Amino acid sequence: RAAFVLHYCGQEGLLGWLEQRLRLEPDDLLLLSGYTNVAEPKRTLSFLQEGLSARPLRVDWHRIYQSLRERTAPEHDLESEYQRLLAEAPESSEHLYLLGRCTSDPAKAAELLERATRSEPPSPYPFLGLGYQRMAVGRPEDALKLFRDGLRIGAEHLLLPMEERAMLALGRHKELATRLQQRFGE
Repeated sequence: RAAFVLHYCGQEGLLGWLEQRLRLEPDDLLLLSGYTNVAEPKRTLSFLQEGLSARPLRVDWHRIYQSLRERTAPEHDLESEYQRLLAEAPESSEHLYLLGRCTSDPAKAAELLERATRSEPPSPYPFLGLGYQRMAVGRPEDALKLFRDGLRIGAEHLLLPMEERAMLALGRHKELATRLQQRFGE
């Protein structure tokens, strides 16, 4: 459908169509990814901001917003913005995770993510964040456990590739090959 819209309505028509679809289907990560790949950063930020106040939180929207904001406006104080968000729900796993993602102090970020893994309701995202940190400091065994703990909750689209990277880092090639064969066949 996107190709049809692009052909008959042009780039602007496609962006409008994608925005309308995302308003109706905010959890469609394929649409969200496609939109963020074709829209200009300023327009993407503006559109994403429309959905940042939605509850329940659209964590993937916030993740993209944070990454894009850091890339295009590094002077913007994301940490303060997400401290205010955390004040709404101080024990929320996802709120803690989002603040942990943009906290400049690595120790404080790790503390927030650790708290988030123990918060209710559980969210897979803090496990992703902590696992990513463990991979960055050369602790793939710890990372693998965290990724697998997160996979029990969800976010396969993010956690499966990270689990595979941890398995590679640990030299678990046969286990990884078996897993990929099961997942993709042959």
